[in-house]
This record gives sequence, structure tokens and C-alpha cells, in this order.
Amino acid sequence: NASLGNGWDVGNQSRVGALFGATFQNSWERREYREVYPNLNGDELQVQNEYDFEDLSNLVQLGVMGVIEGEITKEHSVRSTTFFVQDTEYLGRRYIGEHADIGDTIRVERTQYVARSMMVQQFVGEHQFPNLWNGFVNWRATWSGAGRLEPDRRDIILQPAEAGGWRLRTQGGGNGILYGALEDENYDAGIDLGFDIGDRDDKTRFSFTVQGGGSVMERTRRVDVRRFTYDLRTNPEESDTSFLVNEPQAIFDSGNIS
Repeated sequence: NASLGNGWDVGNQSRVGALFGATFQNSWERREYREVYPNLNGDELQVQNEYDFEDLSNLVQLGVMGVIEGEITKEHSVRSTTFFVQDTEYLGRRYIGEHADIGDTIRVERTQYVARSMMVQQFVGEHQFPNLWNGFVNWRATWSGAGRLEPDRRDIILQPAEAGGWRLRTQGGGNGILYGALEDENYDAGIDLGFDIGDRDDKTRFSFTVQGGGSVMERTRRVDVRRFTYDLRTNPEESDTSFLVNEPQAIFDSGNIS
């Protein structure tokens, strides 16, 4: 973590200040654990599925913040605030165990990369007019955006091969690639103003304050999700399925996809 800030006098009445900060983290985590999924059979709970998991993940986080404020006079000031944060996560997961519905041991592998980000930019102004019915005008304008990108999540399910080792399981799906993207944008602007009728400092006379304002907001969201699955569609009497014992990168070759 790091931060830096300072202020400067400009002329006789004005002053400018700035503050910046940043944070960064890079962490790795490896976990081994077991998950058990029971099922009610009559009056007893029985284990239906049981898996041993291995996870390896890498999380990288970055945050940046900046504030710049200027005081033109004691009655007029403007401020800019910027905030940005992003984290990226890499995940490799493998689990092996008995699957009751399939009736066999399975091995499932997943590789996943997810990037999430958010940014906010805001401008604020405060203006006092003591010689104009003690009026004031305060305004603000904000843009914010957030996104999530998952460009290449891959799931692979394998089962024991007759000759030993593992082969790609082709029944029931489970092998595929997912692409997902989400973007949110938000625009917000507003203004508040007011002035006094009468003298508030004179308690012997009637006075009141008139205030008003308005705001507008616009929000857009874009979502794009695409899922590709790998299914074996061949004639068992004519097809050669020996390639299913290869490594996944060799199976998902363009020559095996139509």
C-alpha cells in the first residue's frame, strides 16, 4: 500500500490539494479437501457422491484512488475523485470420486480465468453567493463502470479407460468451453440550488429559504454469454474412438470437431 498527498497555495485566495493512493496484492492458494453429498434412502442417509478436490488459485488485486480539489475562493470549490479497482483470478481445479448416477469413478478438471473491474469518476462543485440573497449552487456529475470477463472457462470430465488410465467421457455432456462478459455503465448528474428570502440573521423579521434541485440517471448493461459443448457424434461401427484417451488439448483439435 502507498499514499501521497499535498496542498499548494495559488495566489492570495486559491488553494489546490491532491491525494493519491494505491494498493496491490498477489496471493497464491492451494487447497485439498473432500466433499460428500448424501441422499436419503428410507430412514437413513447414504453417501451418493464423494469427491476429493485439489484447487490451485492465484489472485491479483489492484486498487488506485486519486482526489484533486481546488478552492478558487472561500465561496467556490471544485473536486475530482477517481477510483479504480481490478482483480484477476486464475483457478485450476481437479476432483476425483464416485458418481452414483454415472455408476463409475469420474475425474473432472476445470481451468478458469476471471477478471473483474470497477471504476468511478466524479466531479463536484460547491458555490456560495453571499451577496445574492445568500444563494448557493451545488452540482455533481458521476460516471461509474463495472465489468466481469471470463474468456475461456474449460470443463473436462473423464472416466477410467479399459486399458488403464483415463478417457474422455462422452455421455451426458460435461465437456465444454464458456465465454462470458458483463459490462455495467452508470451516468448520474444533479444540481441543488437555493437562496434566502429575508434576512435570517434578523430575528424580528420573517425569513425563509427556497431550495430546489434535480437529477438524472442513465444505466446500461451488456451481457454476452456463449457456451460450446463437445459431444461425440459417430457411428459406433465405423468410428475410431481411440483418440479419447489422448490429452484434452489433442482431443479438442479442429480435426475432431465438425
